[in-house]
Amino acid sequence: MRQQNPLKSYTVGIFTLILLTSFFLSCSNTVFGEEVSEINLIPSSNQILVGQEFTLTLSINPTEAIGGWSLSLRFNQALIQATNITPGIDWTAFFNQGEINNLNGTIAEIQTWSTGPYPTTTHTLCSIRFQAIYAGICHLSIEQVQVTNTSFQTIPVSSKNTTVTIVETSGGNDSQGSNEEPDGYLTDTDQDGIYDTFHNNETENDTTIQKHNNRYLIDSDGDGIWDYLFDPQTKEMTQYHPTSEAEQQDSTPLFILGSILGVILIFFVIFLLLTRKKKNKSAPLPQSFESEKLVMEKATPKKSSTKNPRKPVK
Repeated sequence: MRQQNPLKSYTVGIFTLILLTSFFLSCSNTVFGEEVSEINLIPSSNQILVGQEFTLTLSINPTEAIGGWSLSLRFNQALIQATNITPGIDWTAFFNQGEINNLNGTIAEIQTWSTGPYPTTTHTLCSIRFQAIYAGICHLSIEQVQVTNTSFQTIPVSSKNTTVTIVETSGGNDSQGSNEEPDGYLTDTDQDGIYDTFHNNETENDTTIQKHNNRYLIDSDGDGIWDYLFDPQTKEMTQYHPTSEAEQQDSTPLFILGSILGVILIFFVIFLLLTRKKKNKSAPLPQSFESEKLVMEKATPKKSSTKNPRKPVK
């Protein structure tokens, strides 16, 4: 029987111990490593109506005194537009609000620094004012963030992004036969410019909608029956009446058909009049008219062609 080499077993044991120690140290560095400052995006409201303004506050929870910072922000330009940027109370001296680009949905290089006193607790970096322009779920995220300490050395930092929901309309309670608008809003979940669902605030459920003649049919209570009709051009929501809609659809083709037949009839009458006028010009005189003309010619005496006729002899 072949004996195992003790030296080889000892070497394998040492190598295994080194691997386990390295793994433990790496885990220890992750768990017990240096603390990281954190930046949070805090909207003034998580649900905004189209046309309303809201404020996005950028707040930092630092692990040490902060000497300066810089960052950029990205947002969905189809849903919101940035209007103004103001610094936090600790960063008013040397504040640069960066460059707002609402076409690309970016705010580039917001930055500032301080000569003291240096903030050490949770505080506001800056506040950004936005206006909601279209319904949907808007994502806001921080990019290219850099934070320095009082020696202006970069320190570790993380950031938490956020979303806000832009809603088209919000009204009273939804009840069949009522003139009030439903309590909820339309959402464009895939941000393709077409509304996809209706969110009912009372039930917290998303119900079915359907685009119909550039308007939206809404089943506000999820019972499978259309309840409202929303016009995105006028921003008006009215009760849906299937009878009136069907009558409108039925009358449209009949009106078009009647207009076409009327035009055809007018052209046909004009054609008949032109044809009759042409025939009247080329038609011969009637036979009775020719007979009367001959009788009149015979009855009328002819004048003598002699200038001095001779008198008859008595």
